[in-house]
Amino acid sequence: MSSTTDGTRPAVSSYVAMALLTAAFTWLAFFWWFALGTLIGDGTCGARYGGPKCASGTGWRIAALVFTTPLLMVATSVYNNEVYGPERRGHEWYRVAMFCVPLVALTQILQGEPLEFWHLVGAALCVTAAVAVVFWTARTIGVRGAFWLMRSARLSALGHDPSSRSLSFRQNMAFLAVNIVGGSAGFYAARAVHGLLA
Repeated sequence: MSSTTDGTRPAVSSYVAMALLTAAFTWLAFFWWFALGTLIGDGTCGARYGGPKCASGTGWRIAALVFTTPLLMVATSVYNNEVYGPERRGHEWYRVAMFCVPLVALTQILQGEPLEFWHLVGAALCVTAAVAVVFWTARTIGVRGAFWLMRSARLSALGHDPSSRSLSFRQNMAFLAVNIVGGSAGFYAARAVHGLLA
């Protein structure tokens, strides 16, 4: 991204790149969850398991999980270590997307009727995953850093000149806005693609 040293503004390409980075990760994370969540909701099926006939799309969902699970792990590593690291640039909305996935999952689980033991287990796992993302984010950049500029003290501790990453309130708001747009686009695109393949 363009440097903001000496009061220069980030280029338009910086905002576009940020939105695309957020949209791509959000799409991958939620497409993975929509495929997994549907399989969990359908339960065991097929003659091998003595269950009912598998729902339409079961095969491609399993195939999608085989490919997207390691891809999501690699994407998380690349975003964490290459795109935003090691200087931790802030506005790391892929972490916000990771936090939102278990929240969406929790909402879907609690809507199940009637609530059974396995619903409660699933809800507990979702809450645990959300808390884990918060702790991981807080330990690395501070929760504030996931959606707003990092504190100058944190940048100094990492050995970087805080002024080289300083953004005005308006610039922070602009990055916040493009990340919201990118995250929303990724979410709705994942839902749309999952619906088309169902």
